[in-house]
Amino acid sequence: MGLELLHLASLLHDDLMDRTAFRRGVPSLWRNSGCVAALLCGDYLFAQAFKEIALAGLPAGVPLMGTLVAGMARAELEQDAHLFDPGVTVLQYLRRIRLKTARFFGVAAVLGGLVSGTSPFLLRRLYRFGVDLGLAFQMADDLRDMFTLDGGDLAKGILSLPILLLIREKRQGLVLVTRICRLRRLRADELYCLKCLLAESESLRRVEREIRAYLHRARQLAQAMGEERLFRFYEELHQNLTASMQQGASI
Repeated sequence: MGLELLHLASLLHDDLMDRTAFRRGVPSLWRNSGCVAALLCGDYLFAQAFKEIALAGLPAGVPLMGTLVAGMARAELEQDAHLFDPGVTVLQYLRRIRLKTARFFGVAAVLGGLVSGTSPFLLRRLYRFGVDLGLAFQMADDLRDMFTLDGGDLAKGILSLPILLLIREKRQGLVLVTRICRLRRLRADELYCLKCLLAESESLRRVEREIRAYLHRARQLAQAMGEERLFRFYEELHQNLTASMQQGASI
């Protein structure tokens, strides 16, 4: 419950910062009730998340949650500082998604292990399992959310991995993305050109290989731990991520 509340709080704040108009098919809270309401509701849910973890009798879970939230805030600050910035490096991108998403998966796995009294050795494995899944999840989610004129990552100035790889592989891609970043807007004709350049490049295939590598490592960890429920969770997420990759590859 604590992690679910934390996730909801982060979504409320994300929608507010990104001015996302809809969440799960309905108007975002900030749009319905205003910025102040969205901010305060998010703060309330953050507080309730920590309360739930404390009441669950997990003293080690509170500092874990604190470190997680601090990392998520740092990732958001870094992202905001580099909007429409073609100079963002792949290393910076990977660090950001690790702080923002992958560590959330890792902490979720560790909290489950703490509840069941898992050994410190297995807790470390659970954390690595969650981080690998989280990295694969965020990369696949970025693939799906790259190209939307209204509200997509690139339209908001967020350069995800395929774009970062493209501008290093093709000069035409660098010129086009630099122009988009300088003018801070994405037109339909520019979107079409980017899709064509990506289709001709190795960028999407490189991203897919990265995703599959993280999934493979997570699968190996799940098998090594011998947890059938953990493996079933992996298989379900793997199917969802595969669908996201196929959607990204079909641009």
